[in-house]
Amino acid sequence: MKRSLLKGVSLTVLGLSSLVALGSCGTSSSSSDINITIWEDESNITMVKELTDEFIGNYKQTYKLAANITVTFVSQSEKSAVEKMSTVSPTGNGPDIASITHDTIPSAVKAGLIDEAYYKADIENRDTEEAVGAVTYKDKVYGYPIPAESMTLMYDKTKLSASDVVSFESLKASGKKIAWDMQVDGAYYGYALNSDSVLFGDEGKDNTKVDIGTTQSCANWASFISSYASDCVASMTPETSISQLSNGTVAGVISSPFLYSSVIDAIGAENVGLAVIPSIGGVTLRPFSGYKCYAVSKYSKNPAIAQALAEFLTSDDAKAVRLNEKSYLPCVKEYTSDMNDIISSDTTGNLQVFKDSLDNSITMPNIEEMSNFWKPMNAAVSELRALKGTTVTSADVKTKFDAVTEKLK
Repeated sequence: MKRSLLKGVSLTVLGLSSLVALGSCGTSSSSSDINITIWEDESNITMVKELTDEFIGNYKQTYKLAANITVTFVSQSEKSAVEKMSTVSPTGNGPDIASITHDTIPSAVKAGLIDEAYYKADIENRDTEEAVGAVTYKDKVYGYPIPAESMTLMYDKTKLSASDVVSFESLKASGKKIAWDMQVDGAYYGYALNSDSVLFGDEGKDNTKVDIGTTQSCANWASFISSYASDCVASMTPETSISQLSNGTVAGVISSPFLYSSVIDAIGAENVGLAVIPSIGGVTLRPFSGYKCYAVSKYSKNPAIAQALAEFLTSDDAKAVRLNEKSYLPCVKEYTSDMNDIISSDTTGNLQVFKDSLDNSITMPNIEEMSNFWKPMNAAVSELRALKGTTVTSADVKTKFDAVTEKLK
């Protein structure tokens, strides 16, 4: 299906003038080969390599005498990509293009690691306002949005029913446990319980508006720690949960769509169910949502081709391929006919659950001060989880979360 989705893509949409400038002499000798390095999550490399092959094929067809393009992939987690770039990019050993999470853009810009997106107009015309906002820092666009994603509960339908996963109350009654990371990355995964917390204002860009210890959030956490953390949740990373799903130790895992294919491999597609994160006390939980995006390094020796390739890899057609192969929701203003066909042909209904989870979510703030959030919030979540099974009050929770608020202010 991927071939049919991409067959109409042309380099003409990528800006011929920039590409023409690349093959200065039109020679294809090895001395003038264009080498592009992409840092990509390991689970996506095979898919993205096929997309880059399409790009190279179109390029060669359009510019028959231009230099050859070689793309090298390096496995790299999006979350830690910018941190690693700060060490290796200045030495000349970094990527031309890196897949990063949108919340790391401010630190990358401040460190002079990434360039503005050449194809800003295409991004603003194609992608949703939320996606454009996520990759924008100080009124400049730095990233090419890939997918929009939030967290869902992926569960084994042979062990849990749809009614079991509606709420933590019903999950507890089932006698089964799910995996939910409350130790390694609890600030990220556990923030779903902070349903009314204020984290840098409504749009996540106002450093004067912070209030973590709000009434409903504290009540959610108090209920969760006192009544459900011991009986319903095994704290482990999503990656660790796969083996536990396979052997039946846990019956589900809360994670983002990147884990979906691994869950299918672990228990079989026919046994995978999806649900939004269970409610607690009748309150809908609001997990973080985020945007992965491609950023072009300021240290790239071939910035024009890197920018054009990043645009190609996030085009409508490429996003349809990602939806088809990985169930990654496109962050576009309007779905194409290919995207709609893929959604309508999904008899499991799982793609709709991914969308429902996204609708319930709060976009992770894209602000420099966000880097100060993770350490104190992780510590607060870890301290709370250590109290699991004991009686924890909203006041107890508020004390810890107010301390986080003070550090952020």
